[in-house]
Amino acid sequence: MSKVRWEEMFPDELERAVAECPVAWISLGALEAHGPHMATGTDALDVHAICLLAAQRYGGVVTPPSYWHLGGGETEHEYRWWSEQGKPNMWGLFLPADVFYPLFIALIRQADLLGFKVVMAVAGHGGGPEVDCRIIAKHYMQRSPLRVCSIGWWETIPEEHVAHGGRLETAHLMHFRPDLVDMGRLPTGRSGIAPAHPSCYDASPEQARPLVAMEVEALGRTSQELLAEYRPWPAHQVMSRQEIFPFWEDIKRMEKDSLIEWP
Repeated sequence: MSKVRWEEMFPDELERAVAECPVAWISLGALEAHGPHMATGTDALDVHAICLLAAQRYGGVVTPPSYWHLGGGETEHEYRWWSEQGKPNMWGLFLPADVFYPLFIALIRQADLLGFKVVMAVAGHGGGPEVDCRIIAKHYMQRSPLRVCSIGWWETIPEEHVAHGGRLETAHLMHFRPDLVDMGRLPTGRSGIAPAHPSCYDASPEQARPLVAMEVEALGRTSQELLAEYRPWPAHQVMSRQEIFPFWEDIKRMEKDSLIEWP
């Protein structure tokens, strides 16, 4: 099987892989509790594994998983509120919006510079950033032939399967990294397990397999459709590094009614 992990490839292997299928897979996870029974890196571990399977089947190169993301619970007020509710520490490690979104722009700009034609930015951590990234992608594609897709892996399957720290997320990690799931850490009964969903008690790795196949097929098909849409621009100049932050400020100004307001 050909290599698809960017960090494990030699320069000539990368050059050949990009020439054969110029798709960059960017997995966007987070560090956040999903209940007492799963590792805090669940979001990134799951989405990276899904991207690896998609790249192995459909082509492209997968960047190392990103654990740096936006999320709740990072402000002093939210920590105090969470504690007062008697809830467990979320152990989140999150970035401000004005750091995360320019970072996202910098990543797709770099893919553009390196000759990729498609960026598949697949989120493992939800709550809205994937929607904001779609807005950024829309604006980036107005000034570049690069095709950019921002999507959460959960958007490729029926909605009823999705719950934070629930059956499917638990089954995913059981499937990909069984060493990082310990069901014995769950309390007896189905209460007091915030921030997990009670459905986690019913999880098994077998439940993940057909849904993972569905996720991989949907993402891979999208990557191929975007490749087919790509049309080069003869005089295209890739955005400079100096333009990244002004570009983000312009998007905030133009999309102030659409972007999520993060604390």
